[in-house]
Amino acid sequence: MALSKPLLAVAAAGLAIAFAQLPPAAPADSAPKLVDLNVVALDNKDRPVEDLSAEDFQVTDNGKPQPILFFRHNDKRLEAPAETGPRVFTNRPAGRPAHATAILLDFLNESFSAGGTAQEEVLKALSRVESGDELYLYILTRDGRLYPVRDIPASDGDWTAHARPMVEKAIKETFSLRSPNMTIVERVVLTYGGLEVLARKLGAVPGRKSLVWITHGLPISVRDAAGEYVDFQPYLRELSATFARFNAAIYPVMQVPPGMAMAGSEEAQYSGMGSKETLSQFAELTGGRTKGDTDIGLVVRQAIGDTRTSYQIGYRPPESNWDGKYHKIKVTCVRKGVKVQAKTGYYAAEGQKPESQEAIDALVKGAGNSAEIGMTVRATLDAANPGRVHLEARIDARDICLMREGDRYVGGLRLAIAAYDQSGQGQAGKVVPIDLKLTAAERDEVMKTGIPYTRDVVLGAPVKEVRLVVADAILGAAGSVTMPAEQLRK
Repeated sequence: MALSKPLLAVAAAGLAIAFAQLPPAAPADSAPKLVDLNVVALDNKDRPVEDLSAEDFQVTDNGKPQPILFFRHNDKRLEAPAETGPRVFTNRPAGRPAHATAILLDFLNESFSAGGTAQEEVLKALSRVESGDELYLYILTRDGRLYPVRDIPASDGDWTAHARPMVEKAIKETFSLRSPNMTIVERVVLTYGGLEVLARKLGAVPGRKSLVWITHGLPISVRDAAGEYVDFQPYLRELSATFARFNAAIYPVMQVPPGMAMAGSEEAQYSGMGSKETLSQFAELTGGRTKGDTDIGLVVRQAIGDTRTSYQIGYRPPESNWDGKYHKIKVTCVRKGVKVQAKTGYYAAEGQKPESQEAIDALVKGAGNSAEIGMTVRATLDAANPGRVHLEARIDARDICLMREGDRYVGGLRLAIAAYDQSGQGQAGKVVPIDLKLTAAERDEVMKTGIPYTRDVVLGAPVKEVRLVVADAILGAAGSVTMPAEQLRK
């Protein structure tokens, strides 16, 4: 079946990949703003419920009912990985997991004794999981580094039987005392940096992800060494949005009871409730468990279980709702005996960049690929023009928001190509908007074969890597594929 002209028109003219010729640019984005919810549905025995439809859910925004405009069962879109071969690149290669649960042992924000207890509780929890294939473990060291004990991706199968020597080796290699000169502000900045790196690692896995964060917590606000008030709320919101964009929920485990600060630390002058509030907000804004628990094993089991199946729900609040304020969300299921877990609120920021642009900016600047939108790119050399490469991408339409409007399915993509030099410095070209308006037959076709996008690039001498980035114009989800220039030139 032939696709419509608007869809075929995504092919673009040649693009010269040379840093001086790649000024960043962003299109005006008129895509509708949707609130995107990743919802876990469980029965009264905490087992996932996998046969719900949009009609089974009800959503309210600040108490007002909202019509559901977009709905899908996430697991139904995750099928076999794309094929690979010479000059064929994908962000969903064979062997990549369909889900992921990461555990973060936060020694940067733990007392020495609490850290040792957490270590033993994690090892006990690992010994009781059914399978560790899609389970990963990291340490946030006392000097602020994110250290992988088992990193994404991994090919060692079920590693949990050997977890103790792996953890003991990691602790031995990373052991240090936190610098007595490290301020709370510095500690918060290092923690947020480590969490952002971990969010990007989780983004390399499609589907729902969970992060079990075992920590004493962080204050919402402090006074710095100069006595100035520092409010971390904007950073918390931004980092929560990053986790939500990568479809990752945070499950905090607070190891020190509220009100008990770390002995001898600057934080002793502040109430521990600030730390508890920080962790609660991370859970609420990402869709993790909002009722904190100190039982590490229980939280790990919950986090793993919640990745097994989930639903994605989108609704469009009135324009007047984008008022810069916090909005409470409530998601319920009309089916008896089904309980629902989803994020419980969002900040309706006004005047911010479109989420698709923020997603593209983040993937251009960051390392590694995101697999929230599946993509395969085939590169063909132009024999008549050395250095020119023809890129033909297929974007997984099952990962794109296509809303029914009359007899058409409407959505949009935003694409950009970035080039990186030998030092890893990169620059992106102009963001290309692609608006989709498909018939039912065309929608069925792209669901099978993918959405095509073609681009010619000319590889300049300084280019080491080329990255194609795509974002959903409505939901802000994104995917990327990185291609070494050396392989493109062969």
